[in-house]
Amino acid sequence: MTALRYNTADLQAWAEFSGDFNPVHFDLARAARLNLKAVPVHGMRVMLDVKAALFQEARRREWPEGALVFKAVLRAPVLRNAVYRFAIESRGNGLNFTVADEERNTPCMTGHLRPLSTRNGSQRESIGICGGEHAWHSFSISRAERAAAIALWPATSHGPASAWLLLDALLFSALLRQPGLFAQVSDFAGFACARSVDDLMQHATVLQTHHSTVISAEIQRVDIDSTSAYGEADAIRCDIDTPVITGSGQEGCVVQATLSAYAGTQFLLRTTVALMISPLSSSAKQLEQRENV
Repeated sequence: MTALRYNTADLQAWAEFSGDFNPVHFDLARAARLNLKAVPVHGMRVMLDVKAALFQEARRREWPEGALVFKAVLRAPVLRNAVYRFAIESRGNGLNFTVADEERNTPCMTGHLRPLSTRNGSQRESIGICGGEHAWHSFSISRAERAAAIALWPATSHGPASAWLLLDALLFSALLRQPGLFAQVSDFAGFACARSVDDLMQHATVLQTHHSTVISAEIQRVDIDSTSAYGEADAIRCDIDTPVITGSGQEGCVVQATLSAYAGTQFLLRTTVALMISPLSSSAKQLEQRENV
């Protein structure tokens, strides 16, 4: 069992790396609207440590080489300067984890890391890769962009997991920069003037609720410090599936988006993110319902 605690510097460093300057993570008044006594830590920042520890434990247990699946449910905010218990337990053929509030003894984040099951088909079919023919939007992450991101990587080194953790974070960051996505969300929720995630955050609270990642065997073998990281590909091609927006519009909605990354034709990673978007007037009620999940 490990203690987790995050301070202002941790939040600032992650925001500078990911581009996620969501005001809820920095503005105590905004956090107070959610009935929180401190600002919440970025969910992706907490998952950085969780995913790295799970991967290290899987390596220690000498799991057979192959694709992995990580899943997390963000049940309640992890707050700045509070202490949380992080525990890993073996369950079936995988590893389960819990991040719990030490003071209240309630889970804030739960999930698992498991080998990708291929019993019902090939690994490619199990991953569900379709080659990007039907992508809603495609973009690339250049070698220069990857190098710049590595330079901003938090001080804590995560060794063999660095490559896929970096790419997973870059995909999340790229999602936040998609104006087309948040224009759709804004129209759905009735915020006609919001045409970016930054605009949307002025009208609503945006919190991550779920995160899942399919990690290919290939990206697990990459040395992030190598000049040939991700093979010889100059650009990593990324495809976004058609986003799914559900909810009641002005009372709040949930956005689910799936992004896949390739080096040439080689599949590297697929990540699915769910974001809860609530008008500021109803955010506290939405958060209470989320904690009761």
